[in-house]
Amino acid sequence: MQHTSGQLKYAAKYKLRKLGLRPVLTTLIFLVICAALGFMALQLIGYTDYLMDVYGEYVNVLAADYGHLGDTAESFAEIYSGMLEGLYTAMENVPEWTIPPIGGVLAAALMLMLTVFHAGYTYYCFLVSREETAKLRDIMAGFSCMGKILMITIIRGVLTFAGLMLFFLPGIILWYRYRLVYFVLSEHPEYGVFRCLREAAKAGSVIRLIGLDLSFLGWHILNYILMLVVMTPVALLWIMPFAHVTRAMYYNRSVGWTPSMKADVPEEEGEDDTEES
Repeated sequence: MQHTSGQLKYAAKYKLRKLGLRPVLTTLIFLVICAALGFMALQLIGYTDYLMDVYGEYVNVLAADYGHLGDTAESFAEIYSGMLEGLYTAMENVPEWTIPPIGGVLAAALMLMLTVFHAGYTYYCFLVSREETAKLRDIMAGFSCMGKILMITIIRGVLTFAGLMLFFLPGIILWYRYRLVYFVLSEHPEYGVFRCLREAAKAGSVIRLIGLDLSFLGWHILNYILMLVVMTPVALLWIMPFAHVTRAMYYNRSVGWTPSMKADVPEEEGEDDTEES
């Protein structure tokens, strides 16, 4: 039995609300860890120092060559064009950014570690979707099968990249073909790498998964608007667990795991939803 995106999303919200603020706090800690690892990786490859050098030179260039724009420019477009030219000049004046070999290797290792944390966060949301006990330490679960996760990530990445290089669209299809692979690994940690990929390919429909992701477009637009206002992706603390648990609900339906929809969605709401053929 297939269910609409609305039904799956309502079921996900129902399960998340039962846990109160715990999914939000878990997501906050997960994002802080990701931000810290990402910043460390940028430091190791020297990119943060490069950005600071460009910014310092940009300020100097604006003050020296374009400081008059505020008084003499006749339109915003002229001001914007002058600021853009100043940025290009600053980038030309700063030494070219190069990645140190050792720093590049260490940064790549940190990026792979991020993938392991993401798989652990997926496992956490998988437990929430099945109303099993989900704890903060579950975001570390990926380290128990780190080798499999890294191999899955590399194989999936190579396939997606190859598809993107061909005609772009095959890359998108391949990305979504294995979209549920971490849920397969969450349910069956005993599976090998290639079996996880095969089962993920059979578990979901590419079209339905794309549609499910697009149904969150409004939430992401709201998040970007809030980022412009408060300079912090605060809405992501709700959107991330909401989207992941919804995707987990879709996986549960695809593999035939049911305590039935009635157990997942309160009857008074579930009866009003229409099924998708």
